[in-house]
Parts: sequence; C-alpha cells; structure tokens
Amino acid sequence: QKRKIRKKISKVFINFGGGDDFGMIIFLIKIFSDKIYSNIVFYILTTNNNPNLDNIKDLMKRKYYSNFKLILNNFNFRDLICKCDLGIISGGTILNESVYSQLPSIVITTADNQIPQTKFWNKQGAINYIGKANEINKNYLKKTFQLNYSYDIRNKMQKNKLIDGKSIKRICETIISVSNNENIKKKN
Repeated sequence: QKRKIRKKISKVFINFGGGDDFGMIIFLIKIFSDKIYSNIVFYILTTNNNPNLDNIKDLMKRKYYSNFKLILNNFNFRDLICKCDLGIISGGTILNESVYSQLPSIVITTADNQIPQTKFWNKQGAINYIGKANEINKNYLKKTFQLNYSYDIRNKMQKNKLIDGKSIKRICETIISVSNNENIKKKN
C-alpha cells in the first residue's frame, strides 16, 4: 500500500533500536525542543533495555518537552511508523521496517555493521544517511532536518522502486527458473 506524503511534517518517528542508543535520543530531544519545532510531535520508541532511559524520562518531564511522546517496549510499531511523516532512526533492523513502510527517514548509524545496508538504501534514494552517531553535530542535523522537511524530497524517498510488495513472487519465479534449468541440464 502506497504511503500518502503530507505537505507538512507534523509527526516524526525516532528510534535507535531496542538497546543502547548511544545518547542519540537525548541529543535529538535537546535539538528539537527549540520553539520552531513545537508544532511537530516526536514519537520516541525505545525499550527498558536502553541504558539512557532514566535520563530520557527525566528530560521529558520538563514542561517544554510536551511535544515529545515516549513509547516503551512496543514491538508492534508499524501503525506508529505509518502515521508519521519522517523518521530519524539508526541503521539497524528499524531501517528495513522504515524502508518497507515507505517512511522517508534521516538515518544515523550507531554501529559499523549498519553502514553497508544504510549506504545501499541511501544510494537507492530511499533514505538520507547523514553519518555515524559520534560524528553528527547539532547544526548539520538541523540543516538536514530542514532539507527533509521538503515535500518533494520526502516524496522522492517514498517512491523507492525496490519495495513493491512483489518480492515473494520474484523469489518463487527465480526458484522455479533455477529448478527448470537444473532439470534441463540433467536431461542433457
């Protein structure tokens, strides 16, 4: 099902996996607590396994963080992804969920093993990869967010041709084709 891209961003999905977010959630909360983002709701998905959880909760108790919603231990988050306009995520498993759900996303890797798939999806135009967590600075992230605020850019990310819902059919056709070729070789 094709995602409808809204003209303006009103909901942002933030996730850096189910464990250690390497301080990225707190970093993002501090950046997006600026008044200019007050009309955007930021949905932060994490788990009790995040060692920064207590600090995140303490920070979010402050009055000026009312547009941030913390969601804990929700492993059925597809509906949340589908209602958001943009994601700010890590390059782990959540990246695959994001691309499959056609959620235009800014991706920040938190581990070296995330880089190859993140670079692949970036090259396809499905995401905007901005670098490793320990290399991201506040001003660069704000500029990238403003760039991704553009309807046209988010619409291009959403139109990724690699995710079309027909992969099982292609896999089956490939298996049948290979099987038929093997049978032909056996007969000769």
